[in-house]
Order: sequence, then C-alpha cells, then structure tokens
Amino acid sequence: MPERPKGPALRAGGGLTPARVRIPPPAFINLYSPHYYHWWFELSSTDSSTVSEDERLWGFVAWVIPLIGGVLALALKPNYRYAVYWAYLSISFFIVIVGVWVAVLVSSITPLIGPIISFIMSAVMGILLLVAWIIGMVRSLEVKWWDPPLIYEIARKLNPRLDDLTVEAT
Repeated sequence: MPERPKGPALRAGGGLTPARVRIPPPAFINLYSPHYYHWWFELSSTDSSTVSEDERLWGFVAWVIPLIGGVLALALKPNYRYAVYWAYLSISFFIVIVGVWVAVLVSSITPLIGPIISFIMSAVMGILLLVAWIIGMVRSLEVKWWDPPLIYEIARKLNPRLDDLTVEAT
C-alpha cells in the first residue's frame, strides 16, 4: 500500500488529491477533523502571490475573532492553507488571552499588594495583547506567514504539521 509523501514532497506538490492518490481513509481517522483534510484533499496554493481574496478574507476572519473565527475557518474552509494557518494562530491566541486572565486573577487574590500587581499586570498585558492583535490583523491582510513567539509555539502544539502550511514562495 503506497504511503503518502512526507515533508518536502507535500511542500513542493501543494497537497494530494483523491484523483492522484486513491487510498481509502483509515477507519480510525475522523473525517470531520481538520487534520484529516490537510493531506486527503487538495490544499490551495501557498505562494503568497497566489493566495486568493477568499483565503485572505478567511484568514482575517479567523484572526479577528480569536476562538470563534478560528473554529469557523477550520470548519468551513479546511482546504485553505492560509485560513487554516491563521485559524490555529487564532485559537492559540485565545489560549494566551485566557492564560493571562488566569494569571491576573490569581495575582489579584494575593494579600496586600495583589490588587496593585494585578492592575499593573492587566494593564501591561492588555496593551501587549492589543498590539499583537492589531499586528496580526495587518499581517493577515498582507498575506504574511507570521509567527509570534508564544502564540506560534502553542499553535504548533495544537497542530504539529503547522510548519507544512507555511511554505513561502521561492
């Protein structure tokens, strides 16, 4: 039984189509999982000059609404590489937002200086998250494969094959 190509073969070919490879899906793969669609159906081009307006719009929607937009992009457009990339970034950005909120909440219950520390921490982190959100909006509309430090690492934990989506034009 032929195996699907890994690494550079996927990057160079732009993905597999059922017309090129006729391998029935294994029974253990959830057909509704976005991970399944990354290799079974043809994915759109990754060349930044050929990313369609629709892909760009879905990437923007995925980023603008942190959790909901990412889930919508994964559910409605799983074959758009650019939208899927930004959807995973969006979901991981939401995880970072929740983590910051929990850290501020925990620091606020500390006696004596807790409220002061939590106020300063929430102001600084709120500004940093707002700046990251605005930069992400601009980058998603510019068709950039942005990898913000903590957010990208969480996105790679959610989808280890995220690097396969970020092929730049050569």
